[in-house]
Amino acid sequence: MYTPSPLDHPPVVEAIYGLQAITPADLEQELVMERLRATIPTGFTLHESMDHVNIELKREGDGPVQPKHTQLWSGARLVSSDEKVVAHFMRFGVYVSFLAYRNFEEALPLVQRLWEAYIKAFTPQLVNRVSIRYINLLKLPFENGQVDLEKYFQVYIKFPEELTNTLEHFHQQFVILDPNSGVHARVMISNQREEDGNLVVAFDLEGYQERQWTPEDGVIWDDFLLVRNWTYHIFRATLTDACLSNNNS
Repeated sequence: MYTPSPLDHPPVVEAIYGLQAITPADLEQELVMERLRATIPTGFTLHESMDHVNIELKREGDGPVQPKHTQLWSGARLVSSDEKVVAHFMRFGVYVSFLAYRNFEEALPLVQRLWEAYIKAFTPQLVNRVSIRYINLLKLPFENGQVDLEKYFQVYIKFPEELTNTLEHFHQQFVILDPNSGVHARVMISNQREEDGNLVVAFDLEGYQERQWTPEDGVIWDDFLLVRNWTYHIFRATLTDACLSNNNS
């Protein structure tokens, strides 16, 4: 069991909580939207209905290439009154984006409220994946025109010295399993830009659990806790003390 000790000012710029679900194939847009309007949680407004647009280019025989356009209703978007939380209610689940994320304890009750509204509107039959994605932006200071990645990351690829001066971009991706809980985490590290004497690096971390739950199964929320704990353990284990110190203010 991993017990995280949160940072005072984490470098997360967006956190996304997801519940992937299977809904009835015969969902009717008008009925779903009617039910959703009646169950919108306090503090949220329904902004729009979302469509999935697909454009294909096809050639019939020797004829000219013709575009084929299809548009299917896929869900709706709810936005909090302060515009800091955006919830995407989709045919395939709910994804709640926190644009001013503070902590798990504050976020989870809101996700639960939104999920209750989703159940009433979309009548899901099954949940098969829960996830939390943390998008962090780390600022690493240049020293003599370079950034020593070994100083900030416990996981890195080391290049020969003669190549380090010409390295323009890096992108690393890992998937790490917690053997105790079965939770996976996908870790992506990539440089974004130079800004005010720093190299801005995205540390994109998504933890997820895949199994089958009924929509009202309370174990879902226990598994969210396991996901949070494993992802945070990776966050703290991957970044050095110097990196954490530089990005906790």
